[in-house]
Amino acid sequence: MDFKKMNDFIKRGIKFTFRNIFKNTRFFFSYATHYFDDNFSFKPNFLSEKELLNMLKKGKSIIRYGDGEIYMINYGSVLSYQPYNRHLRNYLLRAIKEYSKDSPYIIGLPKKYISMPNKELRKINLLNCWLPLKVVYKNIFPKNDVYYFDAHQFYFDKSFEHILEPVLKGKKVILVTGAHNIKTAKEAGMHKRLNVVFIETPSYDSFSKFDEILERIIESVEDKDNTRVLLSTGPASKALVYELSKMGIVSYDLGRGIEAVYGKNSIENFI
Repeated sequence: MDFKKMNDFIKRGIKFTFRNIFKNTRFFFSYATHYFDDNFSFKPNFLSEKELLNMLKKGKSIIRYGDGEIYMINYGSVLSYQPYNRHLRNYLLRAIKEYSKDSPYIIGLPKKYISMPNKELRKINLLNCWLPLKVVYKNIFPKNDVYYFDAHQFYFDKSFEHILEPVLKGKKVILVTGAHNIKTAKEAGMHKRLNVVFIETPSYDSFSKFDEILERIIESVEDKDNTRVLLSTGPASKALVYELSKMGIVSYDLGRGIEAVYGKNSIENFI
């Protein structure tokens, strides 16, 4: 390691220590313990694509956790989407702690990276990005009698058609997202293939409008059994799905997957 890299490493270490050692002590010591463990990784029970489709047909909602949500759990802001919010953090934690095989939702985790040992993450310069996920999974995610799906599932080309379209056909679809994604969905012809209505949300800090967005969604639902809600509005999507699923309104947190609807764009490289 050259001097510049060593200096950067020390600066990051000092910043990390001051940010976590007092208010996030368990995470801090667990992270420090596993940082130099080359083989640290997990292999949760993941649903196959077919199994996921069957779960969605049974009415399960989906909530995805990625590096941004994990960062917020550790008191950070997701700079491009959402500033830190204590109430949103509580939602993220509540959905994890309440998760079981009987939950109305399924949780998604990045299959590729939670299963990748530290030594492999170092090779591709992603250890700092994905080690926090593995540490938080170790500390608080349920592991027995639960299944997860790949949080990047809807980033794959044609995934929307293979998995979601079969459960959306014949339903009223409510797409909750920002103006750019609504434009992309319309350009892809989504409104021509599905019975869809659009609810526009802020492109930044959508959680600040949480109550308003939730109310607008509920007002748009005429028949719960024949309605599906698609959400792509930053980390607030997770809190919205949590609340909607408790009400019996089936909802899907798609994240950037909404950008690949009907193959208009390919976003596999973002994985």
